[in-house]
Amino acid sequence: MRILCSLFMLMFLVGCVSSKIIEDIQLVQINGYDLTAQEQMIRGTISIPQYGSSEQANEVNNIEYHAESQTAQDIRTKIEAETPYPVESGKTLGVLFGRGLAEKGIGKLIEGLSENQDFGRNLFLCVVDGKAETLLTQEFETQDTIAKYVVDLIQTNQEKNFPKTNFHELLYSFHGEGMDFFLPFLSHTDKDVKVSGLALFKEDKLVDTIPFKEVFIFKALYENSDDANYQFFWAEKDTYLTIKSISSNVKVKQLKDNKMSITINMIGIITETLSLNIDQLNEVKKLERALAVDISTKGQALIKKLQEQDIDPLRLGDYARSQTRNWDYQAWQTSYPNMEIKVNTNFKISQSNIGK
Repeated sequence: MRILCSLFMLMFLVGCVSSKIIEDIQLVQINGYDLTAQEQMIRGTISIPQYGSSEQANEVNNIEYHAESQTAQDIRTKIEAETPYPVESGKTLGVLFGRGLAEKGIGKLIEGLSENQDFGRNLFLCVVDGKAETLLTQEFETQDTIAKYVVDLIQTNQEKNFPKTNFHELLYSFHGEGMDFFLPFLSHTDKDVKVSGLALFKEDKLVDTIPFKEVFIFKALYENSDDANYQFFWAEKDTYLTIKSISSNVKVKQLKDNKMSITINMIGIITETLSLNIDQLNEVKKLERALAVDISTKGQALIKKLQEQDIDPLRLGDYARSQTRNWDYQAWQTSYPNMEIKVNTNFKISQSNIGK
């Protein structure tokens, strides 16, 4: 009897669980936000995939809705007034910010997104060179939804040369002291989208970008890596080499007298060098030293650039806080722009295809 009662109660509870039929809701996969022409409001764009019938199961059309307001929540409310079914954000993969809006500030939007439990912490956020709406309404040569196309592009790059970033990482830097956040910077043509660099923020405003060719250096300074590619010009041989970083780790150390050091240890494979004669050990050592000097010099220059703009996307202030008792944020803010930060690189060639 107890078993029957338990089964009855279980069936009753299951019947009480809220369920939604997929055909009766609109699943938002990606959002875009831009400044309006008068720069007084935000124009929101959402993209909802519409899949073909059984005969055209592989066909996907993206339907876009637009609304203008001062907040993301009110934009959603206005969009829901236009759609035939309820709008659900639980499957949202990414959020795009137009460059103009990012330069004015996206802090309120970030706070609004963080308060919305529909958005997961693995959400991808990006800045678009131009308007987010233009990218979302463009028809690209892909069978994927625009959301999957953009997110796959970012994930593929983060497996190689780009530092890992998502909504969780953004919120950590945004709310923490002694650090600033960064986002992937996207550009596009009529045919495709590409990750063209990193967008750097001071507080909630876009202040600069790092071009694609410098992102390898940024990542080497920022986090450990195991599969990044780097093109290097070896002046002694007057030629370009391609290196693949099998293993890369970075260590930050706080020194006395307002100084810090960053040590990068790399092990890499040299490819595309069949025309060079560096089979001898001394030649390999020369190449290793040249690579180490090149990476250290460029790393030093990048840090100097960040200090001049008083931004800290490398989270050096956060590291100093973790190592310093009674750390003073205001004192760090004063000292950071003029701090002596030394970059040292150790590069080891594990093997090459020379002579094979």
